[in-house]
Amino acid sequence: MVLFLYATQPVAFGQNECDKHLNKAMSFYENAQFDSVINLLKYSLKNCWHKKRTKLNIYKYLAGAYYEIDNMELSKYHLHKLLQRRPYYKINSSTDPSAFIAHINKTTILPVLNLGIRHLFFVPLDIMKIKVLKEYKTANIYSFYPIPDYQGQVSIDFELHINKNLSVYSPVALIYNNFNPGPRTQIQGNVDTTYYTNNFTEKRTILQLPILIKTTMCKNQVGFSPYVGFYYSYLIRDKIDISQLKVNTGTNPYGKMAGWSFFNIGDIRNIRNNYNLGWIAGMNLSWSKNSWKIYLDYRYGSDYLNMVDEENRYAHAELYNDYGYLDSDIKLSYHSITLGYSRTIIYKFKDKFNQ
Repeated sequence: MVLFLYATQPVAFGQNECDKHLNKAMSFYENAQFDSVINLLKYSLKNCWHKKRTKLNIYKYLAGAYYEIDNMELSKYHLHKLLQRRPYYKINSSTDPSAFIAHINKTTILPVLNLGIRHLFFVPLDIMKIKVLKEYKTANIYSFYPIPDYQGQVSIDFELHINKNLSVYSPVALIYNNFNPGPRTQIQGNVDTTYYTNNFTEKRTILQLPILIKTTMCKNQVGFSPYVGFYYSYLIRDKIDISQLKVNTGTNPYGKMAGWSFFNIGDIRNIRNNYNLGWIAGMNLSWSKNSWKIYLDYRYGSDYLNMVDEENRYAHAELYNDYGYLDSDIKLSYHSITLGYSRTIIYKFKDKFNQ
């Protein structure tokens, strides 16, 4: 017990002293003892642990004290420390040091680089759209009707600010498509009375690399940001699943019973354009607190190019010969509504002491 008290008492005493440093420094400041403010608070930052709010007040009084003794470089240094943690700091004229207020009024903080993540938040029923550029038919295709099913995405968002209201925005996205490309086929079995009907579901994973121009309008902590630009995309994976219905039209009543089979064809990138170009237009509504931002994003994107590699349309022998499948030329577009989070990781400051 004695050892415990001996070990813990100096720590408790030291922390109690640390907690008094800010109040002592404020008293020194009121008496224009600016060197004492600086010496005490520098020591306190180096040797004490402080809560976030206390540390911000320490930066505030150090910025004010250095400003009072005309050391503008160190005044800027501590003011920038505060603004990096509280970029939307609101001046309190009744409690903030007058020199600090004078300095902060001459300083503008500008974000340089934001880093965020965005994921699927809400899925409209028609999130994907399929436009038929040219339809191809074979004897085995008994109907052609493309059906968009589902699109999901996750994105890492990079935003490089050119000035306060203009930025280059690059939401690098991993996109997953699930849809029916259109053809439904019927093929004859080995027995004349047996045939198979085939439905095809395509599943794609795409890496999308956009370069967008974004403008931002802010009031208090709420922002509205429209953007537009282009993207380059790369097809990482593409496969087709087949659901096959076997029908026997013979006289045996048991033989007329239908049977379903499900199987996967595998990679079909050899009949696809693995690279594509497109354009995006959208907007987001955001709310900011300190360096963090949460935003609701809507966008529309559309490919420029045909999804199908026209020169290799017949190149997948299994699909064409065994299942009667042949692609028509189609182009994909999409709507998406997502929820994102971002943080400003680099700031720059403009100090206007000569104005």
